[in-house]
Amino acid sequence: MSLNRRTLLIAGVYSGWALASRVSHAAELGIASLDGTPARFVLQSRPAPGRREPPVVTCVAIQAGGDLVAVGGDDHLLRVWNFRTGQLAHELTGHRDWIRAVLFVPGRDELITAGNDRRLLRWTLSEGGIVHRELARHDQAIASVAISDNGTHLAAAGFEPKMCLYNLETGEHLAQLDCPCRDIRAAAFSPNGDLLASAGRNGRVRIWAVDDLKHVRDINAHKRRIRALAFSPDGSQLASAGEDRTAKVWNITTGELVHSVSTGTAKILSAIYLDDAHLATGGTDNTIRVWQLEAQREVDKLIGHTGSIPTMVYGEQTLISGSFDTTVRVWRPLSAVNKSTRRLDVEGLK
Repeated sequence: MSLNRRTLLIAGVYSGWALASRVSHAAELGIASLDGTPARFVLQSRPAPGRREPPVVTCVAIQAGGDLVAVGGDDHLLRVWNFRTGQLAHELTGHRDWIRAVLFVPGRDELITAGNDRRLLRWTLSEGGIVHRELARHDQAIASVAISDNGTHLAAAGFEPKMCLYNLETGEHLAQLDCPCRDIRAAAFSPNGDLLASAGRNGRVRIWAVDDLKHVRDINAHKRRIRALAFSPDGSQLASAGEDRTAKVWNITTGELVHSVSTGTAKILSAIYLDDAHLATGGTDNTIRVWQLEAQREVDKLIGHTGSIPTMVYGEQTLISGSFDTTVRVWRPLSAVNKSTRRLDVEGLK
């Protein structure tokens, strides 16, 4: 990896984001640089041995309170980057097929991954990234995993009509929950860990209570496959988004629709709350949109990817997105860079 490209970062409309977009004529635009301002990076892995192209990115995870972002894709390798410096920290082998899900274990230097090889793996970075143990093996490919914020429970689902719930500490299989369809693409715990939600092909969201594993309710949310679920930070709402080109927000107590927004043309593949009032969605039009939910309107558009955006994560004042274009983009709020400057000219990593 070398510093061989110029990257233009342009602020958005919402609280102001630095948007990474490669240009070759930054000097012609008269962009002012900020001395000492750290760059935000476009990360792209080298092709794995025997491959000609870099891996398609399908999942990313950020280390809470730390500097690391984990990235998985179609070359079966797990990569861990320092998102503040743009340096590759680990490149790990263990999966035998496409990695579809990755999460950091809260409060630990550990990762959980899953994918098409039907396995749940735990990685311990303090031990050099060695696979600590195989937690479980499913009958079909695993498409989604979720970990409760207190780190006690792990949920995993995929191309079968069940959700498996595990004790994350011991790996014990606690329960098998009946899902609303055979193709589950999204799973999420509420912030307090009381509720677990899943959704997939048939557009229906199913919610369980974690303490007694009782079914709370189903929500007929979308007309097509749901690709993303996200609880609001305060836990009062659940956002769902998918291939019908809409993102919808539901009252978690009543199951009633609270807000609905539409991209118009793009399927939504990923969604995440930035705060209780703003939701970010990534779509098949290669664009991240930021929505003000109360007004039900788009307030920002993050442009730079050249492929669909199936995964995003937010933390440490940073939004990180992964794309079928084989890149990971690290977006920084402009307020964290310089409140008075709307354009930055910085070096990008390639």
